Amino acid sequence: MARQKHVELVRNARFQQIWRSRKGGEVESEVDSLRHLCHLYDVVRVDSEDQKSRRRKERHISLEDNAILCNYLPLLREYVPSAAMEIESEMKSYLSSEGFALHLFF
Repeated sequence: MARQKHVELVRNARFQQIWRSRKGGEVESEVDSLRHLCHLYDVVRVDSEDQKSRRRKERHISLEDNAILCNYLPLLREYVPSAAMEIESEMKSYLSSEGFALHLFF
């Protein structure tokens, strides 16, 4: 979700830059004299480090949530077996995607 928002912001910034460069007419003639003196650029910085740290935080949160859910799985199995099966499958898929093996002992 955050990545989509970020991509949308980058696209909007690029569109604004293109729109300003394509705008012609009276405003452009006044600005031409300034362009000979200096050039202005719109710079958008994308920090990949921030994205990596967010992913790490999400990973730690989800591991904590999984640990809590793992403690309540026997109770869920008894009263809501379909939800317990769904949680177990999500935990297995998450951990296998991260390169971990999941072994549940009760």
